Amino acid sequence: TYDPSNFITIVNNVHFDDAKPTTFYIYGTLEGPWTPTVIAVKNAYLKNGKFNFVLVGSQNPFLQIFENAPIIAQTFAMNLLDILNDGYEISKVNFVAFSLGSKAIAPLTSRIIRRISKGTLQIPKIVALDPGKVRREEMHLVCHQKLNRNDAKFVMAVHTDCEHWGTRGSNGHVDFRINGGCEQPSCFNNLSKFFTRGWDTHIYFYGSVSPPDFLINLKLFLARSICSHLMAPIYWV
Repeated sequence: TYDPSNFITIVNNVHFDDAKPTTFYIYGTLEGPWTPTVIAVKNAYLKNGKFNFVLVGSQNPFLQIFENAPIIAQTFAMNLLDILNDGYEISKVNFVAFSLGSKAIAPLTSRIIRRISKGTLQIPKIVALDPGKVRREEMHLVCHQKLNRNDAKFVMAVHTDCEHWGTRGSNGHVDFRINGGCEQPSCFNNLSKFFTRGWDTHIYFYGSVSPPDFLINLKLFLARSICSHLMAPIYWV
């Protein structure tokens, strides 16, 4: 685990190969290293073996929220610049970002790097997995400008849930809309149990401070709506 005080030492890790490209997976709200989608993506990259793989996000899932996106992005950008200034090539840097990660943190990080370098450094590729929807109460924040094709040399978006958590519009040079991009058929069978299991801690926290029927309703809502959103990382795998 690395934080701002020692992030640059990641290049000295025995498992970091500076000859390989590095994928930074920027996870979404209420995701973390232990959640099923993150574990699936991590295992796929490690099995592939052709990339360095680094998770990026707040260690506290309740801080991985839109209001904190500028802080996370600023911290990540400055640490990434340290690595680049130490000799690692930006051509080997790629972002894969889900939900909040692709809605705010990835594009903000890219813009900060481009601004500080006065346009000399640009992230080669951003893969945006179901970019999160900018909600009405978030529009006043400075980071509300959505991900767009100017945020990297190549931006690809994968849309899986345009109804609840994702967006309907286009974000990149290429936008894929799986099964139409709004609702995933597999979320109406037992697959939804796989997704909700990893978030039980958060579900029960909210249930503990809410009416008894809230917990049941929340689990049903997650199984039907957020499952389609969470399918984006699985399709990427």
